[in-house]
Amino acid sequence: MNTVFRFLYVCSVVSAGSLFTSSGACAQPLPDWIAQEVEQLNQEDVMVPDGGVIPGSYGMHLYVNNRLVDVLEIPFAQKGTGAQRKLLPCLTEESLRNAGIWLYQPSTFQSGERLCLDLDRLRYITYKADWEDRSLLLTVPQAYLDVQKLQQVEEGLWDDGIDNAFLNYAYSASRNANKREQYLNIRPGINFGAWRYRNYSVWHKDDISQSWENLNNTLSRNIRSLHSELVLGDVYSSATVFDS
Repeated sequence: MNTVFRFLYVCSVVSAGSLFTSSGACAQPLPDWIAQEVEQLNQEDVMVPDGGVIPGSYGMHLYVNNRLVDVLEIPFAQKGTGAQRKLLPCLTEESLRNAGIWLYQPSTFQSGERLCLDLDRLRYITYKADWEDRSLLLTVPQAYLDVQKLQQVEEGLWDDGIDNAFLNYAYSASRNANKREQYLNIRPGINFGAWRYRNYSVWHKDDISQSWENLNNTLSRNIRSLHSELVLGDVYSSATVFDS
């Protein structure tokens, strides 16, 4: 296979005692093949990346009024031509309804076979794509929100985590001419399904005696249907629950 190399030479003249160059002395018309390629590039509708991102589907975290409602694949489509080109998230009316947002006869635009909502033409709705965190942030008026649906969507993201056991501890010791002391406090825990076991114990030793004390033992779990938490064991109410 033969490879053809093309070179474009730019001629310049440097005058003695000056650092300025002049290309007028040898300016010549561009060869026909270069002029044709430049004209072709000017006529092509080439997508200019929006923040380095090209059209396509991306895994995104969808936030509505700073509340995470879903983690999903969101297509981003090019809208407009020429200088008006921009990258828009291609959300459908159904996808917004699933996120608890209801709209009346929203504006749309066609992207391939998909009919996308034109977020730029939806009144009072703003959006921002954060590509570093892979997040799409929607700000929506309360009048457009189905609060009950939005709450159900959020609850659908809840889980009980993984089953595990852990131990946090802190140890310290001191010594002077008359006395030596040691302190150890441990905070073990076990997560199993929806249940959480927590313990807080303290050990102390000096030259005369030593002691071990359980300060706190609790077994707890969330009750999703009541939006509450059941706690059994050594518990007390925090100062934020009851006024002093």
